[in-house]
Amino acid sequence: MEITFVQGNNWPKADVIQWCDPYILMKYTEEGSSKTFKTSVQKNTSEPKWDQSVEVKKLSGELVFECWDWDRMNSDDLLGTVKVPVPDFQEPEKTVTLVVVLDESYKKKRKNNNMETTITIKFKHSNLQTTAKVNSLQETLRQEEEKKRIYLKDYIPVLKNITGKTNFSLLFSSDIFSIDPQVLHTKIYGKRNLMLLIITESGCSFGSFNEQSMLGDAEGNDDISKDENGCIFSIVGPTSDPTRFNVKNPNATSLCLFNGKSQSQDVIIGVNGAFYIKKDKSVYELPSISDYYDVGGSHSVLLGQFYPITFPISKFLVLQWN
Repeated sequence: MEITFVQGNNWPKADVIQWCDPYILMKYTEEGSSKTFKTSVQKNTSEPKWDQSVEVKKLSGELVFECWDWDRMNSDDLLGTVKVPVPDFQEPEKTVTLVVVLDESYKKKRKNNNMETTITIKFKHSNLQTTAKVNSLQETLRQEEEKKRIYLKDYIPVLKNITGKTNFSLLFSSDIFSIDPQVLHTKIYGKRNLMLLIITESGCSFGSFNEQSMLGDAEGNDDISKDENGCIFSIVGPTSDPTRFNVKNPNATSLCLFNGKSQSQDVIIGVNGAFYIKKDKSVYELPSISDYYDVGGSHSVLLGQFYPITFPISKFLVLQWN
């Protein structure tokens, strides 16, 4: 795999006179051995551009991107860090923008404190065998999407009404992939207009929709927050008709993928205060749902019963709408 360090955005001020002299130190495990790669130093800028690549093979574990400020006279300053699992993506190449978790002392020194500090990285498969495998996975997902369009034909008008969007692409299907936090991370990180759609073996169908991007938090999890148009919905369940329930506090974290420090042994992904999906391919509804969404009472609106009752999942899909 070829990893290209493209650019950074909104890096904080770290020098007394000038702005910042950014570089990235990548730490990774290759063929069982710990290694590092250092980019060039970009002088006096909050928007560094590197366009530097490194070839790696047989990666394992996670990639750690340390963001540093170079100093001529003193020791270099660590500004922040990004940790991501080794990417397992389907495209021949993929470019991602990662949010840097800044050290507390630099959070208010960004050029624009209303925006995140980010780095943009491009991952590219570098051999024909891997590319053939990737193309095969792409074709499998394309075929699965066609099947799901047929399967969901009665749902689609309702889902269009819930989202206000007209079309979707299939990012994840439990019929192809395991419900695993690292697999889900590679499918949904950095993406907007995400919908979770769950269909239980008992016949309930429900989910969530968020317009804002899925990004990393300080704990290393992926989540969505500050989404005033976020919602959950029920299509078939305790409610008599398909119903959308809007979020009460748009500043709260809604959708969360537990793949960081607070990763649970059981819970993989879910909507805070509403429902969670477990590793054993089951789902449960939380009694706190009325505190987070305008469900109009304290009754169950998704599954008919609250936790600790869990329901086996028949299908779990992630759709991206446009």
